[in-house]
Amino acid sequence: MNHSTSYQPVATPPECFTTDTAFLRTIPLYIDTYCTLTNKPAPTMIEDWWASHLGTITVGDFSWIPALSFHEALRLHEKMSAT
Repeated sequence: MNHSTSYQPVATPPECFTTDTAFLRTIPLYIDTYCTLTNKPAPTMIEDWWASHLGTITVGDFSWIPALSFHEALRLHEKMSAT
């Protein structure tokens, strides 16, 4: 479960994480801004996390494929922010 409290548990289905364009635009911005400041993960590590953990957030699962690649989602965010 995620985004919940002990009184109001809410489960977000993996397909929401992998298809919602607003979510897909937000996460790469965070990764690009903050992860590169801390330990500078290799681009392949970020792409692997994106492909395997985005749908579940915590557990690696390659069966939930994001609708956009990490770089496509980041470009979409940049494009939408520029308008």
